Amino acid sequence: MKLDKYASVGIGIGIALSAAFLILNLAPKPALDVEVMKGQTPHAVGAIEFLRIKITNNSGQPLTDVVVDMGPDDVQRISRIGPGEWVLVSPKSVNISKVTITTSEGITVTKDIGAAVVGLP
Repeated sequence: MKLDKYASVGIGIGIALSAAFLILNLAPKPALDVEVMKGQTPHAVGAIEFLRIKITNNSGQPLTDVVVDMGPDDVQRISRIGPGEWVLVSPKSVNISKVTITTSEGITVTKDIGAAVVGLP
């Protein structure tokens, strides 16, 4: 009788773990993931702050004519980002408020820099 109770608990835990795994791995990802990373050079070099913007293509298809708009004087173009690939873009200034990325496939992502900055290791 006790063995049946433990088996039922074990099966329940197994089902819950399997469901959590499937939900996390099969949930749709955005076609274009944008991560903003903030860092600083070593103090020996003069401690210069910098930003990097990591753009990841999760769409499953190549993205072409990618335009990264970081302000009126800082627009960069990337000809192609393959499926699963990512690129790093460096803005001219660390004082930008948002970045907007568009592709010829009709994808547009706008990211607020202030809310999105994470530290680099």
